[in-house]
Amino acid sequence: MKTFNVPIIYRSPLISAIKQKRKQQDRMKKDFTPTLLDFGPLRIQLARHFGFCYGVENAIEIAFKTVDENEGKRIFLLSEMIHNPQVNNDLLARGVQFLMDTSGRQLIPWNDLRADDIVIIPAFGTTLEIEAQLQAKGITPLQYNTTCPFVERVWNKADLLARETGLVGEAEHGVVPAGGNAVPGESGRHAGREKGSSPSSDVVAVERGDAPLLISAHTGAGLDALRARLLAIAGWTPGMESPWLARERHVRALEAAREHLQAAAVHAAHSDQVLDLFAEELRLAHEALCGITGEFTSDDLLGEIFSRFCIGK
Repeated sequence: MKTFNVPIIYRSPLISAIKQKRKQQDRMKKDFTPTLLDFGPLRIQLARHFGFCYGVENAIEIAFKTVDENEGKRIFLLSEMIHNPQVNNDLLARGVQFLMDTSGRQLIPWNDLRADDIVIIPAFGTTLEIEAQLQAKGITPLQYNTTCPFVERVWNKADLLARETGLVGEAEHGVVPAGGNAVPGESGRHAGREKGSSPSSDVVAVERGDAPLLISAHTGAGLDALRARLLAIAGWTPGMESPWLARERHVRALEAAREHLQAAAVHAAHSDQVLDLFAEELRLAHEALCGITGEFTSDDLLGEIFSRFCIGK
């Protein structure tokens, strides 16, 4: 696998040696047991996978190389480059400026950008709309692109799945495809929703052939539209008579309850002479209804199931 030129401040010889040892022992990365560092009285367990991943190291290399090679130029990041405060703060200290915060709030107006500015695409990717805005400013949006290749792979897979079914994800997470943005670009890549670009929704649902539904489990926004979409997919229309569905066991339970209630009515006609039989029929009717509501034991259910089988032959 490709190796990256990451600043030494983000590397540890000890950690690198541990990760290399585990890689040699488990090249397929199927063993998730932690690594044990045994120092006698002190024992330390390290997670099997930790530290910077391929996509993060790729983003760090591109970002710091861009800063080193463009001294004196204004350099911007759309938002935080990765989920690591130290790296983002180090870039800020090197003079890099963020155009947006992690909630999608604009920190620097688009109108302040110039054609000779450098804009770095973070590892989460960006939207087609933002790419168009940068191009309108004379900035080539993909010249300094740190989008994780594995994120792009997720977008490509999501596009294939969206053609057959619905997709749901957190809009606040930077790698979630965003409706119309989850479509192939000229080179077959995708443009995902930049982190925080839809702060009013915490869920994005993309459904084949229709406009995306923006849904918020927090505020309830969009849930009515989702219900309507699901009913439309199921073929239901307002005013249509709903079919009555029941399991065979439920139907037999209702019939049994009716028979016991009819028998109880006969006993009730005899006044106080057969109150014990009247009460028993009511109990049996109640028991039959419990078979539908679930107010019976698992032994009762097993007895009901196995009563229909011949066992022991």
